[in-house]
Amino acid sequence: MGNKYFRGFLMGAMIGVAAGMVILPQLNASTRKRIMQTSRKMVNKAGDTVGDMMDME
Repeated sequence: MGNKYFRGFLMGAMIGVAAGMVILPQLNASTRKRIMQTSRKMVNKAGDTVGDMMDME
């Protein structure tokens, strides 16, 4: 169960990154900076969550 969830999460993240790469060049510098900061935070949180999930097993 957990493995399917993790794969789905990664697939969604990859699709989101690809969409962001298409949209990002059309935005102004301030918006790009804010998106990059938020995405870094989300990646860090996702990494922490994955680490916590691995510790549970």
